[in-house]
Amino acid sequence: MSEQEQASKIAIRKALNNDVLDRLIDKLELKNDAALSKAMKISPPVVSKFRHGHLPFGAVYIIMAHELTGWTIREIKDWLGLKSLNSLKG
Repeated sequence: MSEQEQASKIAIRKALNNDVLDRLIDKLELKNDAALSKAMKISPPVVSKFRHGHLPFGAVYIIMAHELTGWTIREIKDWLGLKSLNSLKG
């Protein structure tokens, strides 16, 4: 994969991750990413890696979001542009 393709993939992941993170913050009525990290019981650097597209929003985090909000896993995966959990690889 070329550098340009890699950069494009990260930019898309970043936008989709940010959409889900913003939806979580709104749904849980939180003020910021720090409050979200506490609610999800993950470290703030993990949320930052999601925000910057350096970490995909994996199955464990999709399940956490589902448990916190009641959203269906299908909804969350759709927002992340995922067709199946197998598409979380890379």
